[in-house]
Formats: sequence, C-alpha cells, structure tokens
Amino acid sequence: ARLGASRHRFIALRRDFPPSAWEPAGSSSAGFVACKNLDLELEPLRILRARVFWAGGILALVGAAIAFSAANLWIHRIDRLRQATLRVRKGDFEARVEATGSDELSVLARAFNDMVKGLKALGLYTDPALARNILESGTMAAQGGTKQVGSVLFCDVAGFTPIAERMAPEDLVLRLNEHFTGLARRVKAEGGYLDKFIGDAVMAYWGPPFIREGDFARRACAAALGFLEEAEALQARWSREGLPAFQLRVGVATGPLVVGNIGSESKKNFTVIGDTVNLSSRQEGANKFYGTRTLVDEETVRR
Repeated sequence: ARLGASRHRFIALRRDFPPSAWEPAGSSSAGFVACKNLDLELEPLRILRARVFWAGGILALVGAAIAFSAANLWIHRIDRLRQATLRVRKGDFEARVEATGSDELSVLARAFNDMVKGLKALGLYTDPALARNILESGTMAAQGGTKQVGSVLFCDVAGFTPIAERMAPEDLVLRLNEHFTGLARRVKAEGGYLDKFIGDAVMAYWGPPFIREGDFARRACAAALGFLEEAEALQARWSREGLPAFQLRVGVATGPLVVGNIGSESKKNFTVIGDTVNLSSRQEGANKFYGTRTLVDEETVRR
C-alpha cells in the first residue's frame, strides 16, 4: 500500500465463515481480513542493513588505502635498493640502504650493506678502476693476459733510506700514507690504474682496458706533473713542521706490454709486464744520473 510518497509493508490474513484455518488474503469467500503494518518491526533490520552496507564500504576503503600505502612503501624501498645498486656499479662503495625491521626487504637491505662493506674493504687492496671496469664490462679481466700498447709510470722517493732511518716507524707510515694519497688522487684524476706500491715507489698504468681513446701517453705525463705538484705542496707544509721533504723521481715509458691476471691459482694480481715496464723503471732510476726529476721515452714524446 502507498500513502502519499511513502511505501509501507503490511501482512494480511483472511478469516472465512464458517470459521476455518487462517489463510493468506486473496480468496473470494466471505470473511474478514486483518492487516498489520510491518514497518516498525522491519525498521531495525533496515537500520542494520544500512549499517552493514556503510561499515562494509568504509572497511573496503580503509583496506584499499592500507594496501595502497603498503605497496607504495615497498615500491619506494625497492627503488632505494635499486638506486644504491647503481651507485655501487659506478664504484661508489659508500652506498647504504636503510634496514629496519625483520621483513624480507630489511633482510635483503642488511645483506646489501654487508656486501658493500666487503667491497669497500677489498677496494683498499686494489684500484677502484679495476672493479669499475669489471662491473661495466660484466666480465673478468683476461686470465691469460693480452698484448696491448700503453704507458707505464714509475715514481720513487729520492734518498728515502736516510729519511726512514731518522724517523720513527709510525711517523714514517703516516707520512708515506699522506704522500701516497696525493699520488693516488692524481692517477685517478687522469683515469689511470694504480698498479701497486713498492716500498716508497708507485707503479701506475694507462691503457686498455681502462683507457681506449689512445691518449694514454698524455694522461701519464699529466699525472707525472701532478706528482711533482703534490710533492711541492707537501714539502711546503712539512718544512713548516720541521719534517724532511720527499723529493720525487718519475719515469714514463710507452709501448707494447702484456696486461692480465698474473699469480697463483689462489691469488692473482691484475698487472702489466714487459720491456716497457722495465724501461719505465730504469728511466725513474736514471733521473739520479742526469740530475732530473722526470724522464720519458721517445715513444711517449711522439704520442
């Protein structure tokens, strides 16, 4: 039944004459009909249904918002890990990822940080240029060695033995480390490979696979000049502190040499060998005979 714009719910039962059982209304026999409005009884059910509907909608929205926030948080954490990985690939071993909690990403982040710490520790014993080259190429350096053309630089401290005899060992190590730090900075600035420290001497290399442009001779000479600048800067500062200065001798040679991993099965060094290496070392020593600070060979001059 409708009253105005309202809709009401009724239940109707018919009573026949002579009396019989109650039946739903709609028969044509004589009797009377009893009607009852059910709106009042059904109102709690309607309210409950509305509340369930709204509560379900709100819970669905809250669940969707929580799921979106959680997914967004994980995406950001994965992206931070990706960016840190790219930094490590470029040779930045200072990259770290925040690792809080005990979920899978936190475990992965802690493993990543431990790995980078290990790479940084290993980086103290090899030149970062080697690790960077391996990461960029995706392959290890030639195991058996390859013949290349490059430039080799040897640098030594003149009169180092008398200086070492007059200094305490711990002071000597501090001065050497400070001296080597400046030289290593110059090698890196020119894109070279710092092969090794030999006592107070330094050996560096420019050429494939680190430099392929062919200007390795120019780079090696620029580094040699940089070495002398570093020595002069240290000499000026150390003289004010009453410390003996380091006078450098440098030799540069360019030519064919063998580049590769040389050593035993358990330990190898990536280095260069050949006549060009020997010539560079001898030129460094010949500075003492000629009274010079830097000697280069004819091929280096030509290039």
